[in-house]
Amino acid sequence: AYLANRDDMFDDVAMTPATIDGNIDIAIENATKTISRDLARRGGTGLQEVIDDTLATVGGTETVTLPTGFAGVKAFIITSGGNQAPLAPRDYVSMINEVPTTTTGVPSRYSIIQGTAPKAYLRQIPDGVYSLRLIYWKNLVALTASVTNPVFDAHPDIYEAAGMVELALSVEDEPAANRWRVVYDQKMNDMTAQDRNSQWAAAMSGAMPQVQVTVA
Repeated sequence: AYLANRDDMFDDVAMTPATIDGNIDIAIENATKTISRDLARRGGTGLQEVIDDTLATVGGTETVTLPTGFAGVKAFIITSGGNQAPLAPRDYVSMINEVPTTTTGVPSRYSIIQGTAPKAYLRQIPDGVYSLRLIYWKNLVALTASVTNPVFDAHPDIYEAAGMVELALSVEDEPAANRWRVVYDQKMNDMTAQDRNSQWAAAMSGAMPQVQVTVA
């Protein structure tokens, strides 16, 4: 409201039996969705990273159900037997072309099928139980009066810019929306570049890891 010089956008609209949120509430909700999708498109950020060592394959079952809030994979690794064997990311058609058989074995490739309940399809189809380590990006949770998320905590200016884009669109101020899109995009570029440089020693030379991301 301060940035937009408007203090008349907080009020909810009562329309029995429902209530429509005020413009600013809606702008904040949409900003979270925009940032989540944009980060997935850009390859995620360390602020979203989660390590899950609870997953395992089931013998004869080609899929592994992925965690709630899954947004994209940084690494998917078999950890059974004291060794770590990374699975290679593929799109589903490429994976089936490379491993057309449905016989079982030690998986070497995976493909993510998003849907409403994301799953990883494996080839070979597992011939037994293999422990897995999934390092993934988690979708940002919606902001409330008592709940924040890592991007908001570390980079509130990105939320301000994304929120202003949404607010300008809601009042049909296209010039303001375009100005704030430029600000938002620059801030996101700065954050993701800083993030990659801090995580990857090879980033400055242009060498980057291979990842598979899902755009929600």
